[in-house]
Amino acid sequence: MKKSIFLLLIFIQFILFSCRNKESGWNTDLLTPITSADLSITNLVSDSLVTTNADNSLNLVYKKNIYAFDFSKTLLEIPDTGISKSFRLDSLKLPQQDFITSFTLGQLCKQLISTGTPSNVFLGNTIIARHGGTLVYPSLSGLSVPPTDYDASLYFSEIDLITGYMDGWIKNGFPVTIKNMRFQVKNKIGGDIIIDDLIDSIPAYDSVYRIYNLAGKHVEGSFTFQLINFDTPGSYGIAAPVDTSDEFILDFRIFSFRASSATAIFPSIDVLASTEDVTQEIPGGAKLTYIEAEEGSLNVYISSSVQEGLTLTYTLEGAYDKMGRPLRVSSFVPPAPSSSIPSTIVKSFNLSGYSIDLTGKNHNTFNTYTQTINARVDSSGIERTITSSDSLRISYSIENIKPRLIKGYAGRDTLDVGPEISDFDFFKNIIGGNIDLEDVKLSVNLENGIGVEGDVVIQDFTARKNTSTVSLVAPSVVNNRIRVAKANEFPFRPANTNIALSNANSNIKNLFELLPNQLQYAMKVYVNPNSNDGTYQDFVNSNSKLNVNLNMELPLSLMANNLTLRDTLDFNIGNSIRDLEAIKGGAINLIATNGYPLEAQIDLIVYDQYGTAIDTLLKNYTVKAADLNTTCRVDIPKKSYDKIIISESRMNELAQAYNAVVVARFNTKSNQSSCNSHLKIYSDYRLKIALTADFRYNLNAKF
Repeated sequence: MKKSIFLLLIFIQFILFSCRNKESGWNTDLLTPITSADLSITNLVSDSLVTTNADNSLNLVYKKNIYAFDFSKTLLEIPDTGISKSFRLDSLKLPQQDFITSFTLGQLCKQLISTGTPSNVFLGNTIIARHGGTLVYPSLSGLSVPPTDYDASLYFSEIDLITGYMDGWIKNGFPVTIKNMRFQVKNKIGGDIIIDDLIDSIPAYDSVYRIYNLAGKHVEGSFTFQLINFDTPGSYGIAAPVDTSDEFILDFRIFSFRASSATAIFPSIDVLASTEDVTQEIPGGAKLTYIEAEEGSLNVYISSSVQEGLTLTYTLEGAYDKMGRPLRVSSFVPPAPSSSIPSTIVKSFNLSGYSIDLTGKNHNTFNTYTQTINARVDSSGIERTITSSDSLRISYSIENIKPRLIKGYAGRDTLDVGPEISDFDFFKNIIGGNIDLEDVKLSVNLENGIGVEGDVVIQDFTARKNTSTVSLVAPSVVNNRIRVAKANEFPFRPANTNIALSNANSNIKNLFELLPNQLQYAMKVYVNPNSNDGTYQDFVNSNSKLNVNLNMELPLSLMANNLTLRDTLDFNIGNSIRDLEAIKGGAINLIATNGYPLEAQIDLIVYDQYGTAIDTLLKNYTVKAADLNTTCRVDIPKKSYDKIIISESRMNELAQAYNAVVVARFNTKSNQSSCNSHLKIYSDYRLKIALTADFRYNLNAKF
């Protein structure tokens, strides 16, 4: 078999060589395809979905978002807020000081003996000798105890108190009543009397409680306690037990220090604990209970004239990051160089990803940050002097919060939308003529992606084409409030409200028979029209939008009048024939197969790669409409044939062709008077156009 094919090729080569004209070569005719087009009804419109009905007639379904209102830009605006406080020394508290002084019955006996008075010496020795036994104690007066020093210099050297108290128990552990007891507490060096008190009576084995106001007192770090005088009526002639270890105790404490000036080695102590609610006004009357921050910062400014190191801790209560960690920031403030040169620090902390509770410290309010500030002196072990002019100024601010979610009550507002114009490209391929539609169905879909109820009023909906306009007339829709349900939060699901427009309730058909290229609209959006219901269940996230979508359905039953469409085809003779110089003219054959009951007039213009028209191959060429059968359908497409003569010079122009533009004008034609004037378009309808080249070709082959 291979041998036979080889011999056949040699034979063909021989014939060609024998017939060759040595002067001009061998001319032959060459038939080759150039381009083709298969035009369906979907060429009339763009971005549409063609659906087929049960009878194979077609619908065009078109969906377009004409407006998206971003509520996050309106409802998620959180103003900056902060707390700024100045704390002076009178807010700095020194720790409670406890001290005890005591003396025993045995010590009192030794003091009696030391006086040298015979009666006192006798009594002192007698009591000591009767230890463990009993004795009838005589009455005594004018007794005293030497002063006892107390050293508080570990806590302060001296202090001028704005407020402060001393309180304690005076415990009589003796077997006799103590009367007319006078005691003093005074500064050891300066001698200033801090306390001077007289206690009428303390029964045996009993005690009394005393509290003393120290406001305005100057207290040194070393002071003395002195029992200046006390009396006893004795045991009233009755033998009482003798135990020389029995004690008379003064158990005191100094507390609630607040000073105007202090010189001390300040210990490591907490000097400030403040928890405050900071409530802010949010535009639009929103009352928020919770936010999640996508962006934001906590900014800290601290100025201290205190000449001791301080550690400040700021806590934003109810604020947690994605890991559940609280928002707590600690800052160390170095000692001020002097009272006139404060120590300052400035810091900023990122709040991205934090969730923040806004219900206040009692969880019963809204728009409220709860902030706690704690300050602690970090002891340096160095004695410092601090006066009331020394201060601690703290400023914390929460700024540039961009939330990704808010909850609570979003506020009540009225928003104007438009008038705005949106491009409408559904009919963009139709460049002329008009169309009469049997029906149009349009649904305006309001997709609410926020957790807030609202009303929408459509004030204007107008189709525009150049200077022509048609406005929507729909009494039940235009200028009427339409309730829009709120989105569901868990799981998130937008709420959809659909407004149906048809021939029955509007002039929607007239709008789209204009073949518009723009839609004009204006609306009012009423946010929370029923105000606050007290549930605080609104939510808005950073993706919350109110989308206005058009869902249009066109049953393809129509009348066309010079309905004009434009399409671009590949047209490149050089892709079909390698040796263009060998073409000596010929013809282009047009084959049209029309399966539509629409007559078409066709223009075919050829362009080079720069978009310059180089030839018009067809002008107002008529493609006849297909005939309808008795059921008003096309059975057999109608074919048309034609030939376009191409000279050699014209061929030289066409050799530069890059593409071709087909402009087709359609008109409804029917050979059946019984058919409706609106003709249905079915799924098997096509208009096919094919171009083939029938060229004279000089082989001039070299063998």
